[in-house]
Amino acid sequence: MKKYISLALCLVMAVSLCACAQTGAPAASTTTAANAATTPAEASAQSTLEAIKARGELIVGVEATFPPFESFDPNDGTTIVGFDIDVMAEVAKDLGVKLTVKDMEFSGIVPSVQTGKIDIAPGITPTDERKEIVDFSTEYCASKLGVVVREDDDSIQTVDDLKKKNVAAQLGSLADKQLTAVLGASPKGYNKHDEAILAVKNGVIDAHVLDGSVGNNYAATMGGLKVIEIPEINEGVDGLACIARKGDTEMIEAINATIKRLQDSGEMDKLMTKWNIFK
Repeated sequence: MKKYISLALCLVMAVSLCACAQTGAPAASTTTAANAATTPAEASAQSTLEAIKARGELIVGVEATFPPFESFDPNDGTTIVGFDIDVMAEVAKDLGVKLTVKDMEFSGIVPSVQTGKIDIAPGITPTDERKEIVDFSTEYCASKLGVVVREDDDSIQTVDDLKKKNVAAQLGSLADKQLTAVLGASPKGYNKHDEAILAVKNGVIDAHVLDGSVGNNYAATMGGLKVIEIPEINEGVDGLACIARKGDTEMIEAINATIKRLQDSGEMDKLMTKWNIFK
């Protein structure tokens, strides 16, 4: 009997020692329930704006093959730069926090805002479908779709011409939506603009539809390409805005305040000129 009692006492002491060891252990470097409030957009405990200020960081999501709005700096291949990034830097400055920019597939940006993987995202055109699931800031830049084709290709001038061609757009983009409506069928989908543009240049597809400023940038840097305008695909197209989680009024108000400051001071026009953005 004493043997069993001694064994039981040993077990109790062992469990107590383990508990003490766990209590005194240093915190893990990964996010835990204790510090979850500092992760992006903690929806249940605090607003996005509160979470940003608590961690001292604004986390923005973009698809970084969209120059001059956002793309990787050719000087280092890792830093994301562009017009949208400059605007987001101003938002971060007004909030008194640092800016972190994450590259991701465009089709994943809205879901990432919804789930709090990122705080906000710039360069998104408001649509009725998107307005149902995220909130939009005021528009800060016009958006006009263009059609990128090979420089020696004069066969595409109208919507009817497009219907006969192998046309692409970025998955989930405004161009994807507009082409589906105008052509009566979904275009070929690409996750990355640079892949689609290269496919046009190499003759894999006939055309890629995207923001005209971005198309002009690719045409200038890659050569052998041109951008044409087809009015029908721009019917009902709005400008570019930022998105935040649905119902996150404080975040939208903060973004709008920065946009207004930049517009009123003339800094927005200077940024548009710097990045050769359509006005």
